[in-house]
Amino acid sequence: MNQHARASAPHRPIAFAPAQAQRITDPDGTIRVTCPTPLGAYDPSLARLFRAAVERQPARIFLQERNPDGWRKLTYEQARGAVDSLAAALLARGLSAERPVMILSATRSTTRC
Repeated sequence: MNQHARASAPHRPIAFAPAQAQRITDPDGTIRVTCPTPLGAYDPSLARLFRAAVERQPARIFLQERNPDGWRKLTYEQARGAVDSLAAALLARGLSAERPVMILSATRSTTRC
């Protein structure tokens, strides 16, 4: 039995879409799995969602992980500096709504995606 199985992690329910999937096989053999439920309205900016959460409840837990003494916790307010720095670094490397995908690696290449 996992040593942490006795302690229950705090959580809140999530409203998932109905568990439905459609499988389509293309003439070339490609298999596509799609959900028939249309995607609802959402904000495509994680930065905007994060900042809104900071403004609403800065002391709310953003991340937490177990450690030998219980839980190590990080609030939205504590994480804001790191999140803003990461967002600024990605923006400086050319990330934008029009160009949302980048390859991040440890290499020191000046080539952009």
